[in-house]
Amino acid sequence: MWSPGIIFSWLALVIVAGQLLLLLRAGKGHSEKVAISVWLVMNILMLLLTPLIYEICAVYIRYSYVIWYSFWALLNVLSIFSIYLIHVRFKLPTSKLAAYISLSFLALTVVQACGFLDRAIFETKVLDDVYRFLILSINFAVVPTIFMRLHRDGLLTVKGIFK
Repeated sequence: MWSPGIIFSWLALVIVAGQLLLLLRAGKGHSEKVAISVWLVMNILMLLLTPLIYEICAVYIRYSYVIWYSFWALLNVLSIFSIYLIHVRFKLPTSKLAAYISLSFLALTVVQACGFLDRAIFETKVLDDVYRFLILSINFAVVPTIFMRLHRDGLLTVKGIFK
């Protein structure tokens, strides 16, 4: 497993969990809370399941690319549907942040599909580094975006940062 990816992923999770706690304390932004919560839960789940998926891929080497890429794509799609269904169920208007987080999951799904095409179909492995850094970049880009969106919408106030 790629060590910088693990470190940055856990760091992003800790920061987003802190942002969610501040948002929960503010008592506003229900759409934002839903999207951030889904993002947090799914990313924790993905990090915890990574070693298991590695083991499964090692056992079923012939199908490892299908297992690896389709599993992550499936979790990303489930994340999008979770955000959507919770918004529909509780009749929440979709915030810009919820739409951004959903788009992030969609982008991750596209990256998984491209990674699968590169590895399993074309067998070029040209996109290995691009795949690795895009997954990390998309996930980590959510952290400052959450902060800026919450601050801009007035849901999260921080001393020393003015509008």
